[in-house]
Amino acid sequence: TSSSGAAVTWTATTAEDVGYVDSTLTITYSIDNFVNTIASGATFAIGTHAIKARATDGSNNYRDCTFNVVVVDTTGPAISCGTQTNLNADTDGQGGNDAKEASSSSGAAVTWDAATATDAGYDNNTLTITYSIDNFSNTIASGVTFAIGTHTITAKAADGSTNSSTCTFNVVVADTAIPTSISCSTQSGLNADTDG
Repeated sequence: TSSSGAAVTWTATTAEDVGYVDSTLTITYSIDNFVNTIASGATFAIGTHAIKARATDGSNNYRDCTFNVVVVDTTGPAISCGTQTNLNADTDGQGGNDAKEASSSSGAAVTWDAATATDAGYDNNTLTITYSIDNFSNTIASGVTFAIGTHTITAKAADGSTNSSTCTFNVVVADTAIPTSISCSTQSGLNADTDG
């Protein structure tokens, strides 16, 4: 199957005639009421298609019958995950940013490159890509806020036949900053004079 569909073959239609030898009858096929004719092996888009077969004798008498051919897509899209993009914290000490620095106690807004997908049965621009961290009970979008920690995001690509494929990637929110202030305690409850 491709975005154009698939080549479909069928067994030859047979016919009988009172005035002509069966082997002299002409059998033709069409999907547009014989504006055009088609042959076994023609390519059909995904879906169900009614084909009309016509047997015509030497006197141009004819009889039609109709049968359906079905093209289905049962293969999910191929998907490639993106990666986190707004890295500004070095958590492993290797000199490269590998996380997003938390901007508040809620964590930080995290962005990522969009996943990409291709499909044999549908044009790529018709595929739906969604993201989730809870098995698609809810969906999320790039730019959502995550708490401090590592979070696994699942990307899912679905085609028009409801076939789907997934991939996963991690996003990291870190806290590498020292506390912004500290106030030291003083001893309380002094009851001895140490000055003499």
